[in-house]
Amino acid sequence: MDPYTSTRWDSNNAHIDLYLDNEEVRCGHGCHPTLEGSPVFFTRIGNDEVYQINQSTGLYNDASVTNMAYGHNLQLFAQFGDALATGAPARYYRLSYKKQGSSDFKYIDANLTDTRVDKATLLATDHPLGPQTVGTTTTLYEVRNRSNFYWYNPDWIGNWWTPPVEEDTDTYILRLEVFDENGVYLNTASGLVDYRDGSAMPPAVLPPMTDHCDLVITLDNKPAVVDLGIPAVLNECGVIPWTPELALNFNVSVVQEIGRLNSWALQSTKGVNPAITVLGSNSSNSGSLSPVSTVVNGAPLLTGLTTTCAFALKLSAWAHIRNGYGFVYYSEQIKAIAIEKCT
Repeated sequence: MDPYTSTRWDSNNAHIDLYLDNEEVRCGHGCHPTLEGSPVFFTRIGNDEVYQINQSTGLYNDASVTNMAYGHNLQLFAQFGDALATGAPARYYRLSYKKQGSSDFKYIDANLTDTRVDKATLLATDHPLGPQTVGTTTTLYEVRNRSNFYWYNPDWIGNWWTPPVEEDTDTYILRLEVFDENGVYLNTASGLVDYRDGSAMPPAVLPPMTDHCDLVITLDNKPAVVDLGIPAVLNECGVIPWTPELALNFNVSVVQEIGRLNSWALQSTKGVNPAITVLGSNSSNSGSLSPVSTVVNGAPLLTGLTTTCAFALKLSAWAHIRNGYGFVYYSEQIKAIAIEKCT
């Protein structure tokens, strides 16, 4: 029995300080603990934790999808330890990228501004973080001063507009490095920065990384190409004469050049009726649908048809590419037809 089991307090309104000192107890929802010391590591791409990105392939995986590439605009997030975020001395960071297998790093230089609130006055102002030149070093961003300010987006470190970087697909190394108040690069040997690998699957101690943080990520900026063929039409007006033997078929073609196609659907609406009829569709959690070349039966459009009627047809597709929040490349083709049935 421990010595306090039988302790009784003969007092009202007593104040007892309780402390929890156990690294195995994890912070609850909505808690954002600050980091002691000088670690730095990538945390998210959009809302995707970086440990969901396979560091062998650079592709995203979760419980519902696999092998998904990234594209379009990517918001980048990271954590800096308390020792790097005091503002005295100031600390800076640089973001860069290169194709896997290359040695040619290029800098990310999109403007980044955040709203900060002075802890003493509670005055909120917009504060530009970069890019800026410090000493002779260009394209640096300021590590947020958390000692004197609250920040609206404390872990948002940059934006990466990827279409000019990769019009097709390839795997890249995204790099994060820290610099001192004079713009001097701080490597691991400096003892002032503890670079860590945020891609380790929890629960795990984040492994050290030497001289920088690297994240492997595969880019793909190819939307799907859709094409809807309607063999029964007579002319560009989309007129289809009705006969008792009419076989109404639609030729569906959907191609994502790299082979990353998440879903497609062919839908129709009748005249001014807002009801949507799905004529055909398919989806793949692994993005393995492309190429699609199939014939969809349009018989549902003929059911109950008593007079001439117009229909709108929409063929749509989502590429198997995300930006950390959801799919980013949507393609569609809309065509109108009129089935001419004289009474």
